[in-house]
Parts: sequence; C-alpha cells; structure tokens
Amino acid sequence: IEPSEYIFNQASVENLRPVASTGLKLERIDLFSWAERCHSQKRPRWYDLGVCTSVFQYLTDEELEFVVPIMAKQVRYLYLTVPTDKELDRQIEELNFHDTFAIRRTRKFYHKLLGKNFTFISSRVLESRHHFDEETSSFTDLLYRF
Repeated sequence: IEPSEYIFNQASVENLRPVASTGLKLERIDLFSWAERCHSQKRPRWYDLGVCTSVFQYLTDEELEFVVPIMAKQVRYLYLTVPTDKELDRQIEELNFHDTFAIRRTRKFYHKLLGKNFTFISSRVLESRHHFDEETSSFTDLLYRF
C-alpha cells in the first residue's frame, strides 16, 4: 500500500516483483484506512511480509493502537523502520532537517506498543505473535527474540 499518488504512480508491479509467480499487489491507500478495511472484513487475508518504512511517526498514538494489532493479524513478518525521538534529533543536528509532522516517541514506547503483537527476531524484522510463538517459529535463536 502507498498513500502518495506521486509515488504510487511511479511504482510498477512488474519492476517490484522478482518473479512473475510472486503474489504482489499495489494499492493506493493509507495505513489507517487499510487497517479499518481489514478490521471490517469477515475473512481476513494475511500476507507473508509487510514492509513499513518511516510511517509510524506520522500516526497518532490512538491510530497506532488500532493499526498494530491488525497488522499482526494480517502479516506474518513485518519489516519496520521508524525513527525514535533521538534519531529525529540527529536529523536536525546532522542533516539540518526538522520534520515538523513527525510525532516524537521513545524506543521504549515503540517496544511496548509492538511487543504486545510482535516479536523482534532480527534488526528491523518482526514476527507476528498472532501467527507464531516460540514453539512454531522458524527463528529459534531464542536468546535474540524479545
């Protein structure tokens, strides 16, 4: 999903899909609207992988509380990047870029929010607690699961 009309129009399924048999669908919709639609479906469809890069900082706390559990039901694995308050500070200091739309949150906030529904299994990769637990996960380096 991609909410930006410009970026959506630049994307091409053929260019994003490594092989023709890969089930890839592009849709122009924002994350909250997508979650609302998924929540209302009687038979939710799930995906192997969700990619969410630099989106969470633009959603309110209430929107995140709604979206994250739905994402955990819809995606088995989530590749996630989101800047914390300290990283937003670095953007200002190092790049002279102040994102006035980004909501500043701590690492602790994101860990608490995500930890209810996902397990961190690698750098930027989360596994849905809805689909997996320690017994059913293929990622068995239990020391590194949190």
